[in-house]
Amino acid sequence: MFKTGNAFIDAFSKGIVLLPLVPAGIIFLRKIYRHTILNFLMILCLLNFSESLGLLLPGLTPENHFAIKNIFFLLEAVALVRIMGSGPGGIPLKNALNSFLVALVSVFLTYFTLEGFDRSSIELDTARHAITLLLVLPALVLLLLGDSLYIFRLPLFWIAAGTAFYFSTLLLVEWTGHHHPVLPAPANAGEIVLIDIAGLVRYFLYALAALNYQPGQTDRQDHPAFPKESDQPRD
Repeated sequence: MFKTGNAFIDAFSKGIVLLPLVPAGIIFLRKIYRHTILNFLMILCLLNFSESLGLLLPGLTPENHFAIKNIFFLLEAVALVRIMGSGPGGIPLKNALNSFLVALVSVFLTYFTLEGFDRSSIELDTARHAITLLLVLPALVLLLLGDSLYIFRLPLFWIAAGTAFYFSTLLLVEWTGHHHPVLPAPANAGEIVLIDIAGLVRYFLYALAALNYQPGQTDRQDHPAFPKESDQPRD
């Protein structure tokens, strides 16, 4: 958990921890979790909440924080690949994302097995956040290239936009900041507020994804970025 020494900012940061429960709750209450993208969005939000809750546990060492971050990064990558693989680009993009995920998990598991899950550095954090951006940008670009207002009705658009905005902000803070963003120690208040606002925007967009979805709607429906079923290669 970020700490600045400012009571208001620290309280706001603690409140941000609860935000992932908002889109997850909307999905659950609307009973739209049977839709693949929203099902994995709910899983992603619960993973984010569990990670933040784990970082609040008393008595954790910096090494414990690093381990929690590294473990949840791999779990969240799996959820994001499942979400983005259901979007535009069809089977080729889905296969590419699955192959990328297998390579990613293999590399990181090998690294953490050799070095330990409690390893961290600015370079590793930057790599994690850049990889997350790489997972969502292809689907987001394909949606925008579709040149249709229909994208604003697609859950995938809001998920990709929220994720891209949040992790772009983290990268910006890492490139311009001078503190390690996962250490539970006093940090620059301006940077922490920026990260918290980015988190607020992220989960607001996730909530829009859940609210805009209409039962029976499919992400491929009448959208030029999504190939028709007849265009899909068959086994």
